[in-house]
Amino acid sequence: MLFRSLIMKNTFKKIFIILTSVFLILCVTACGALKQPAHSQPTAPAQGEPEPSAAPSVVITVYTGDETAEHFLTQEVAAAALDENSVFAALKSAGVMPDDVELLDFAQNGGALTIDLSDAYASYIQSLGTSGEYIAVGCLVNTYLTAFGADTVSITVNGAPLESGHNVYDMPLEFYTDSTNS
Repeated sequence: MLFRSLIMKNTFKKIFIILTSVFLILCVTACGALKQPAHSQPTAPAQGEPEPSAAPSVVITVYTGDETAEHFLTQEVAAAALDENSVFAALKSAGVMPDDVELLDFAQNGGALTIDLSDAYASYIQSLGTSGEYIAVGCLVNTYLTAFGADTVSITVNGAPLESGHNVYDMPLEFYTDSTNS
């Protein structure tokens, strides 16, 4: 009886160890299958397969502000192309740019960008406090600089420098850092 009890105990131990091992292997395998490389390139369709025409082909990094207007955050927005209008649309879809603001003109001269916006942008910036203004302008500047690999951005409203009540933006702007570091 004692011998049979030991055999049963060992059998249950072996079964438990085997089942636990199989479970762990499945968990590790499943977790590994979910991981994707951070900078993976999309695979090209096989020969003979049509490329999806409506699928986004680029990802735009949009800068947003946190709820305290002290730190910049980023989010990725898919777009069909990388141009000034898709970057502007990405800012709107991320909630950084009000819907009533229009992109009137855009120019790139080497590493220098110029963005001309409608009066609604000046009204929006003027409605913000100092920290909110810093983050809002910084989100616009950082998003365009990152998207186009540029060094500076000049912001105008109907062709004139942006004026907020806190600042006159009559000089080219460089990449913004968190307002606690400014």
